[in-house]
Amino acid sequence: MSPAQLIVASLALPVAGAAGIALAGRWPNLREGVTLATAVALFACVLGLLPGVLEGALPQLFVLEMLPGIALGFRVEPLGMLFALIASGLWIVNSIYSIGYMRANDEPHQTRFYVCFALSLAATMGIAFASNLMTMFLFYEALTLVTYPLVTHHGDAEARAAGDAALATAVLGERRGERRQGGRRARAGARARGAAAGHGRAQGAAHLRRGAPDPRRHRLHQGLQDPALLPPSEGGRAGLGRRRLPPRVGRRRSFRLGRDWQSIQLSS
Repeated sequence: MSPAQLIVASLALPVAGAAGIALAGRWPNLREGVTLATAVALFACVLGLLPGVLEGALPQLFVLEMLPGIALGFRVEPLGMLFALIASGLWIVNSIYSIGYMRANDEPHQTRFYVCFALSLAATMGIAFASNLMTMFLFYEALTLVTYPLVTHHGDAEARAAGDAALATAVLGERRGERRQGGRRARAGARARGAAAGHGRAQGAAHLRRGAPDPRRHRLHQGLQDPALLPPSEGGRAGLGRRRLPPRVGRRRSFRLGRDWQSIQLSS
C-alpha cells in the first residue's frame, strides 16, 4: 500500500471497526474479537508508515479546500508518527484490559463503550496526522464529543457532572467550564444544607407532636445555666466565651512610670 492509502486506512479502520462492534453487540465474543482485530490492524497500518518517515519522507494526503487558504489535509511528521504509534499500540493493551474488566464487573453499556473507544482512536489518528491547525481543531472537537460517553459511562450524577464539565471546557473554554462546574458544586452544597435544615425542623416538629421536649431547646436551657455545655454553633464555649481579651499590661506600666516620674519631679 502507498503512504496515502495507509493514511486513509489509519483513519477509516477505527470507524469501520466501530460499525462492526455495533453490529456484533448482541454477541460479546464476536464484538470483542472485532475490537481486537481492529486494534491490531490499525497498529499494522501505522507501523507501515514508519520506514518512510525514518528515511526522511513526509507522506501527505490532501482531502479538500474548505476555504481559500484553509484545507483539510494530513501529513505524517516524526512527532505525529510517534504519537500515532503509541496511541495505536496502547489500544491493543487497553482492549485486552477492558474486556476482562467489563466482564468481571458486569458493566452496563459495554457495546457503547467499545464503539466510542474505536471512534476516539479515529479522532486521535486525525490529530496525529493533521497537516494544519484547522484539521487538528476539527478532529480535536470530534475527540471531545466521542469521549463524552466514556466519561459518563457509569451514569451517576458525579460521572455526568464530570462529563458536562469536560464538554463545557472543550467547547466554551477553560474559564467558563470551571465556572459552570463551580456553580454545580455550589448548588449541590446548597441542596445538602437545605436538606439538613429541613431534617432538623422535621425532628423538632416530631418531638412537639409527640408532646416530648425538643432536644435543641433542652440543650439551650442547659447552656443558659452553664455556657460551656453549649456547642459552638449555639454560643457555647467557642461562641460566648470564645475570646478573652488580655489585660492591658502596657497601659498600666506606662501609667506607673508616669506617676513615678511625677513623684521624682515633686521630690526634687
